[in-house]
Amino acid sequence: MRAPSLAAAAALLSAAVGTAALAAGPADAATPQASRSPTVIAVDATRTLGSVSPGVLGQVYSWQFGGMESFNPATDQFYPQFIRDVQLMHPGSIRFPGGIASETFQWERAIGPESQRTDNAYGPGLGPSPSTVGPDEFGQLLDLTGAEGVYTVSFGFGTAQQAADLVEYMTGKVGTSRWADLRAENGHPQPYNVPYWEVGNEEYAALYWRSGTPVSVGGPPGACHAVTTCLYIYGGSTRFTNQPVVGYANQTPQAAYSTGAPAQVFYATYAPVMPGSQTVYVSGKPWTEVATLATAGPTGDVYTLDPTTGAITFGNGVHGAIPPKGDLVTLTYVSGPHGGFVQFYQAMKAANPSIAVCSSDTNLDFIESMGSTLPYDCLQQHQYAYSGTVANDVPITQYQEQLMAASQQQYAADLQLEASIEEYAKRYVPLDETEYGQFLSSNPNGQPYFHYSLDEALLLSSQLAEWIRLGLPVADHQLLSGAIPPPSLCCVGLPQNSPYATTASIGTPGPNTVLEATGELYQLFAPLAGGELLSSQTLENPVLSPTTGTSDLSVVAVRKGNELYLVAINRSPTSAVASRVLLQGVRDTGPTTTLLRLDGPSSLSYNTGADPSTVTVTREAVHASGSELPLTLPAHSITTVEMPVAPTPTFPLSEHVTALPGVGVPGGHVTLRTTVINSGSHTLRGTVQAILPQGWSARPLPPTPARPSMPPNPSASPGDPGSPDAAPPSPVSEPPPEPLLPSQPYTVAAHSQTTVDLSVTLPAEPTQVTSTLGSVLLAPDGSVLEVGTTTVSMPVTASCVLGSSNTCTGMTQIADSADGVTTPLTVDGLSARETVQVHPNDFNIYFAINPSVAQNGDYAATFTFRYFDGQSGTLLLEYDSTCAACGTVNGAYTATGAVFEYGSGTWEAASFSVNNARFAGRENNSSDFRVASSEPIILHSITVTVGPAVPSA
Repeated sequence: MRAPSLAAAAALLSAAVGTAALAAGPADAATPQASRSPTVIAVDATRTLGSVSPGVLGQVYSWQFGGMESFNPATDQFYPQFIRDVQLMHPGSIRFPGGIASETFQWERAIGPESQRTDNAYGPGLGPSPSTVGPDEFGQLLDLTGAEGVYTVSFGFGTAQQAADLVEYMTGKVGTSRWADLRAENGHPQPYNVPYWEVGNEEYAALYWRSGTPVSVGGPPGACHAVTTCLYIYGGSTRFTNQPVVGYANQTPQAAYSTGAPAQVFYATYAPVMPGSQTVYVSGKPWTEVATLATAGPTGDVYTLDPTTGAITFGNGVHGAIPPKGDLVTLTYVSGPHGGFVQFYQAMKAANPSIAVCSSDTNLDFIESMGSTLPYDCLQQHQYAYSGTVANDVPITQYQEQLMAASQQQYAADLQLEASIEEYAKRYVPLDETEYGQFLSSNPNGQPYFHYSLDEALLLSSQLAEWIRLGLPVADHQLLSGAIPPPSLCCVGLPQNSPYATTASIGTPGPNTVLEATGELYQLFAPLAGGELLSSQTLENPVLSPTTGTSDLSVVAVRKGNELYLVAINRSPTSAVASRVLLQGVRDTGPTTTLLRLDGPSSLSYNTGADPSTVTVTREAVHASGSELPLTLPAHSITTVEMPVAPTPTFPLSEHVTALPGVGVPGGHVTLRTTVINSGSHTLRGTVQAILPQGWSARPLPPTPARPSMPPNPSASPGDPGSPDAAPPSPVSEPPPEPLLPSQPYTVAAHSQTTVDLSVTLPAEPTQVTSTLGSVLLAPDGSVLEVGTTTVSMPVTASCVLGSSNTCTGMTQIADSADGVTTPLTVDGLSARETVQVHPNDFNIYFAINPSVAQNGDYAATFTFRYFDGQSGTLLLEYDSTCAACGTVNGAYTATGAVFEYGSGTWEAASFSVNNARFAGRENNSSDFRVASSEPIILHSITVTVGPAVPSA
């Protein structure tokens, strides 16, 4: 079937894309200007990049406050609406008992009948909370949703034996252990589906018992660079001095003060206590340990100690004195011995060898110290957007632009982490993103519910798309449920003294839960679970932020059998994107294509109890066919295209695309050459279309004569287009597809190849160093066979003339307050800026190259600057280089040759050329290079010409 013309396909889809755009509001309905080249989303349905794990569509479920008010203690059941909301999200994994809250959670207190359970300390506030939701309620949630469990055991307050017992309770078969049998007595004979286990939460940052002074450290000498790393890996003991005691399930500061009640019991924060190492103080006075209080007199300043639990028991006024009311109780002691990750791993794997046991320390020291000999099955990583990502007081448009850049930065960080793991472990160790999202500390001013908004959903979708591209087995959004706070408590987060948490996917409390935009988005990704990720690329992707280089669209494509799913995220808060989807290896998308879309009135819209459908998912069926699909993506939207597809008939054609030459000059020409290869036995005719950036143009060049490609294939079966017996393709009388881009027909004889050349005119003033050119090979029936791309590199010049108001193109001066402060002045009629001393002998002027010119790549660059030679001294040009061993921060501050000043009192110029520039923003305030000196600098102008790096000989 011939692909419909673009105009015909657009008419077929007008109802879908037009209605959605109008629903978004007048400002969002505007389509991109006609002068802009259409965005092309090319999907290769024949090339898979790995499977999409269902576990990547996960959530973190926190235990406290009845699962953040999702569980009804009156009925001993989850609220039905909560379960319906969770099931709509189709979670592939659920993490429990939370993040920080998992460290203080003692699971034995949270099993069995409610009347037999006792409190737990609940996280950041560290006060008591009823253990209403425990391991069995977590298991029930897994049963109701079909999700896999991710369980975080306490490393800071727990033991390896407790962790192993819990593994048996959750996953053991009845009759294999007393814990598995106890689970059956509690109502669940079958094991729960909990394949993933984490030893602690964020142990790279939270030290707990390791925060004391080391007394003994496990492991061989020199096994780790940091003592805390070896304590996590091998265990050990630490000393604490005058540490306030805590209460049962109560680690608040108030718990360390005597109430004046008889027989008070306090606890060491980090049990066990090494016997004989402790001194207990009451208001600074040491008391004496006794074996029993039964023989103590009423005035004896004595106590008993249980070393295992750390329980300190005082007298009742008859046997032993009562600490006076209001007196502070402190403890000096050695905490330990504690087991390390190695002991936890061994004990938990002995309980169930089939589980995966993950480390929660992502420091390079841990990875290097574990090496290739000590086992760990996975590594727990947490990626958040936070206040360091973007300031809260910037305009909302700037906030949105910078926030949407976070996912790309996190993707790069995870790639680097994976590379480090493989380097030292000498094997593949999966990375699990068991928390991601945005901290409440990053909340734009005037937007109290931003974390429930469509903007936040766009961030989470962008992060999720990156986890899918990375092939992660597990990714869990923080947080599944949290009570919607009143405006006065909008920024109270997980969980302080209340169940409020505006980072949740589902707003609670009680029976009328609200599925927020941050939960709705998972419906659009759910069809991808279990599918095969396809190769895809987006050409002419609009730029959302020139500062960060972030594009409007993030796209992932997946194939499951004869279904193809394309998820397109438009992160722009104001602009729709007109796109053209090309499906390589697909002949027909008919008869029905379904559009699922998450959208709302604005990017800041969110759902409330009064209006739970402000941001919601809509579904619409459209009728279209062919391998080319026009698709308009409204502003601030997530769209899933569900397409039943049939494979393209086998045509013995392939292509190879090159740009000749690879380096062009502004206003010049390059040749986009497509080599069309016919391995069949019949002459084939079709079309090659060009994909060009905005403002570029092309014209056909005379075709190159065909030349033999290969001998006939004797093994081809009759009827195959490549077989000698096959009938030639029937002529098509329909008009060719309507060309929107330069095109050139081809005719290629049997067993030969030909080249199709298009002369491409480069813009006179290019805005980027490298640009992508594309070639689309259309088969004789009009379907897309292949999409090839290449890049053309052009030198680009950025410059800055300094003064009271700088005049800059393609670069900016960075006014760093630490050591890059400058002041304007005029010298001999030339405007300039002079460095101001902030630190002794530290005078620098910082600059950043705009991402539209060059960003984090391999570049050649020439730096030319004009300076005033006013005194004796030395100037250095220091830049971001590709040499990781150069400079002080992964190649930052790599120095060129020196410029010597002689105090001539004249304007001078200096120039340096390098072939290893990176422009990765590694210097102060994300600058790319600086002119540095130990003496004041007077600089008039600087010019940087950036081009592609020349390969070394």
